[in-house]
Amino acid sequence: MDDISDAYESAYTIMLNLNKTWVQKQGDFFVESPIILFASIIWYLRIYQDGKYCTFPHAIEFLNKRYEDIFPILTSYPELENYLSSFMDARLGGAADQLMGQINSAKIPLSRMVLPQLYWVMSGDEFSLDINNPDDPKVLVVGNNPDRQNI
Repeated sequence: MDDISDAYESAYTIMLNLNKTWVQKQGDFFVESPIILFASIIWYLRIYQDGKYCTFPHAIEFLNKRYEDIFPILTSYPELENYLSSFMDARLGGAADQLMGQINSAKIPLSRMVLPQLYWVMSGDEFSLDINNPDDPKVLVVGNNPDRQNI
C-alpha cells in the first residue's frame, strides 16, 4: 500500500463483500462511514512501525477497542485527521447516537470474522491487507462451508 487510497480500496472490497446489500447503497452515509473508518484503521496499521501490525486480525481487534481509545490515536496522524472528520464532528457535537451508528456499521459485519481459524491464517507473513496489489495478486476467500454462508 502506497497511500491511503489503497487502504480505502481494501476496506471497500472487504466491507462490500461482507454486506452485499451495500452495493446498491454506495454513497450512503452509513455505508461510506464504516468503509472510511476501516480504511483509516488499515492505513494507521500500515504506517505504524512500517506495517508490522497491518493484518486483518489486527485491524478488527483495533476497531473493536473503545472509540475513546482509538480516535485520539488515529487523529494524531495528520493524514487521518481529515479522513475521520465526520466522526470527530459527531463526537465533539454531542451526536453520540450517530457516532455509535457509524462505528457499529463497521463493527457488526467485521465481528463475523472474529474466528480463531481465520485469525491464524491471516496473521502471519503469508497474507497482507494489500489485496489489490497487482505485483502480488491474491484471492480472498473467507468461507467455503455452505452451512456457514452468512459467516
